[in-house]
Amino acid sequence: ECYDEFNHVGLNPCGEISLSGYDACRLISINLSNFVKDSFLPSAQFNQEKFEETIQVAMRLCDDLIDLEQEKLDEIIAHSDEEDVADIFRKLKRSGELGRRVGLSTHGLSDLLIRLNLRYDSDEAIEFARKLYDGFKNAAYRASASMAVERGSFPIWNPKKEENNAFILSLSEKTQTMLKSGRRNGACLTVAPTGSVSIVSRTSSGIEPIFKIEYTRRKKINRTNGETVADFVDDMGD
Repeated sequence: ECYDEFNHVGLNPCGEISLSGYDACRLISINLSNFVKDSFLPSAQFNQEKFEETIQVAMRLCDDLIDLEQEKLDEIIAHSDEEDVADIFRKLKRSGELGRRVGLSTHGLSDLLIRLNLRYDSDEAIEFARKLYDGFKNAAYRASASMAVERGSFPIWNPKKEENNAFILSLSEKTQTMLKSGRRNGACLTVAPTGSVSIVSRTSSGIEPIFKIEYTRRKKINRTNGETVADFVDDMGD
């Protein structure tokens, strides 16, 4: 089997993850600021063990998310009155089944560096981030390989297609060895901007630095809602 009918390539709305036709972005993000011992103190250090344990759990949640999606798509298809509409959702379901693509991400990198007393653009911070994300990708792909033993590999997994893949070759020898028996997910990672997620968790977004210490966030009102009164009008008249 292959993606013959799903071979169109595009991006999700935020542009951080490439997709085959009818595929979806299933994103979960880990808050990096939660993994510091002795924040802001000279003794501050990153809790690597806790981070890797969290990656294992997060990858399972990502994979479970695909199964939940499949269940909901089955319900939509079963209750669809129009065959054309049902066919679209069948293609969505099939694409998810074949590749089992997920996008585990992080947010709060800037907050993490502040807690570790590292300046965002310093050589030390850059080297720390390089090692952090190298460990992140290896732990995520090892988790996917472990799930393949338990739950099975994604259906179109073909090791021959990845023999000279630059990304696979960038993984550690241990991770590459594990992947030889398959992995659960066609793709495991992405770096999302995490705008709403970072607002909810009160951290910096994605891998970006903090652009202002303080700012005012406004939300557009729904003009059709007669009960809502605007308390601010911008230069565009919104």
